[in-house]
Amino acid sequence: MLFRSGSKAAHGRYLERMFADPHTIPLIGRFNARAFSYFEIYWAKEDVIGPFSGAGDYDRGCHVIVGEESCRGKPWFTAWLPSLLHLMFLDDPRTERIVQEPSAAHHHQLGNLQRSGFSHTRTVDLPTKRAAIMSISRQRFFPNRLWHPAPDPDRSNS
Repeated sequence: MLFRSGSKAAHGRYLERMFADPHTIPLIGRFNARAFSYFEIYWAKEDVIGPFSGAGDYDRGCHVIVGEESCRGKPWFTAWLPSLLHLMFLDDPRTERIVQEPSAAHHHQLGNLQRSGFSHTRTVDLPTKRAAIMSISRQRFFPNRLWHPAPDPDRSNS
């Protein structure tokens, strides 16, 4: 479970548990030297999402918190998400799929994930939320060059 509030000491204890967990890779996202997010990469089969996503032995998932308000929105999302997915696929070549479980009510995030190549496979009730199970395969990510987002047709080259 990711933290959204709480004391610095509580956050420290949580991060200590994540760094000690061999199934999770905690990361701080940065643009230049400025921290903007916290990510957890995990083995999907060993997470609560495993039974709901049909996760294979080496499929991965990730939790995301973008805490820096000025780093939210499409230009930022299209910079960090492909980079994070690329890292996850390259970290272990046996990873065939990456899954996520955002809130089913978070339509903006679901749209962003679908535009980034994810498919909505189903909606399920998890212990903490109604979630949309989203996934992207290695076979889609690499041949379609999804690590390099296409130019935005809404922006002119002026």
